[in-house]
Amino acid sequence: MCGINGGYGVARTVVETMVAATAHRGPDATGFTTVGPVHFGHNRLSIIDVNERSNQPMQSPDRRHHLVFNGEIYNFVQLKQELPDWNFVTTGDTEVLLAALVTWGLGALDKLHGIFSFAWYDQGTDTLTLVRDHLGVKPLYYASVPNGLVFSSELSGVLASNVGRVLNTDALAHYFGGNYVPSPHSLVSGVMKLSPGHYIQYCAGLLTVTQYYEPDRPSRHHVTNEEIRSTIGATVKEQLVSDRPVGVFLSGGIDSSIVLHHAAAVGKTRTFTTSFEMVAGGEVEYKKYNADALLAARTAAHYGCEHTDVAISLVDMRQELLTAIARLDEPVANAVTPTQLMLSTAVRQAGIVVALGGDGGDELWGGYNRHQSVLAAQYFQALPGPLKATAAALHPQIAKLGIPVGPALHERLTIMSAVKFNNILRTPLTNKPSQDTLVERYSATALKGLPAIDAFMRVDRSLWLADDALHRTDRASMAAGVEVRVPLLGLPAVRLADSLYGADKFTLWQNKSRLRQAYRGYLPDYLFTEPKRGWMAPGAKWFRDPVMGAQIKEVYSSTYYNGLDTLVNWEAVHHLLDEHIAARTYALNPLWNLLVLQIWAQKNKVVFNPAV
Repeated sequence: MCGINGGYGVARTVVETMVAATAHRGPDATGFTTVGPVHFGHNRLSIIDVNERSNQPMQSPDRRHHLVFNGEIYNFVQLKQELPDWNFVTTGDTEVLLAALVTWGLGALDKLHGIFSFAWYDQGTDTLTLVRDHLGVKPLYYASVPNGLVFSSELSGVLASNVGRVLNTDALAHYFGGNYVPSPHSLVSGVMKLSPGHYIQYCAGLLTVTQYYEPDRPSRHHVTNEEIRSTIGATVKEQLVSDRPVGVFLSGGIDSSIVLHHAAAVGKTRTFTTSFEMVAGGEVEYKKYNADALLAARTAAHYGCEHTDVAISLVDMRQELLTAIARLDEPVANAVTPTQLMLSTAVRQAGIVVALGGDGGDELWGGYNRHQSVLAAQYFQALPGPLKATAAALHPQIAKLGIPVGPALHERLTIMSAVKFNNILRTPLTNKPSQDTLVERYSATALKGLPAIDAFMRVDRSLWLADDALHRTDRASMAAGVEVRVPLLGLPAVRLADSLYGADKFTLWQNKSRLRQAYRGYLPDYLFTEPKRGWMAPGAKWFRDPVMGAQIKEVYSSTYYNGLDTLVNWEAVHHLLDEHIAARTYALNPLWNLLVLQIWAQKNKVVFNPAV
């Protein structure tokens, strides 16, 4: 796991500056190479073949092909056996990826199991290719510059190349409404995120974007419990390959417990979770925010693991909150993100460099309330007209099930109305960019003919999973020099889940019912009686802590940073904060979104210009 940077048609010093900006992603080695108009830079976090022979950038023996790579190719040993004519000099996956690209070209992408973003330059054809993995676990940003382009694992890397630093107004509107920015856009005008399952090629001054991966269409209504367990078990085992210590991020939920179940079958592992000290007056909600930590400890004991509860105190938050936010690259407005960084920092301090997480289980197997809402709407809208009218007349909530499944219902379930945040803005924003994004995603040819719930889950996955959940996991872990792997998003496990219809994965009364059925009797029984809980942090309470409240109030000012003054009404923000602190209103979303945005804008000197 690493940081990659580079450029075509730019000075080497530009790439050196970019590499310095992403140094946290690879504390073990730094490397550069120059090939004609291309400069590659690399920050290495050594995981497999920690010897310097696997340092990057890497080149083919004939020096025609050059590679910088971030991620892991889990099936590299099997691929190596398919490449007998290559004289391998390392025992790592980077050289296998290079050999695969040289041998099979972009056809190699069909063979890869892994999480990755990489840049490959073929000097023979003067073609630069940038690739992002199937699900978008690893990030890649790029921007066109005069006579070329630049790319980086992080937005901060691209910004270090001195591209423009003006907010993208449409992306900003989605950020406020949805808490993140969907690919292929970023918060900065002119800087793009390569979408999951896509690659771009730059050749002869032309840039083309190509999609190489499309999720399989559902084709069956049943798989056996053994098939589910064996497929997921194999992906966990595959992702345990490492030359450095591996741990597990463990919550009280089903998904991370499944990962631990299979990891523990291979050998002993260490587990980690977080718990929170509550602010004064919020002690009664201790269990609400710490129930998962208590369950995680119980599950770790069940599997005989050495378990660490990273207890996050108020002193920690007072000292680290603003600093942690500043370290997290392109904003995603979720109060749990700073605690993810603190957890990763503690994991690294414990000597663990690789951690397995449970990301993806909810998205693939129907774990969210919104999935059940859409399934209910699908059933409701299939009823005869008179029966629908009668049912809708019984209760307003039933009437809402009549909202067409597609962009309209998706917006209702996942996007906050502009009304919620325009009262603190000088320049009003609208939900139209989010609406346009949803219309575009639902118009994809691959969704035609799918049941409503399956279309919703595919769109939800393409937006929330890649650009919110996985984005947070990557930035928080890599800021601490820890690689997080996500076995439930291993390609064989994804393909198995995608083969099933959504309505067969969960019910109106139970989320992930199919996954639960497969593991009942294998996981501890108490896990199946717990309600669904997301990873929550007491962000709303932090604003009400006198020390943190005062720190936050200082951020909401032109004195802290004035680049957003034409966007934000600071007086209105202070009033909203006072109302929230006094518990006369609940305003975590707009307050947190703005806090993260202001800290990031100040650090990167990004400005709002309504004329752009």
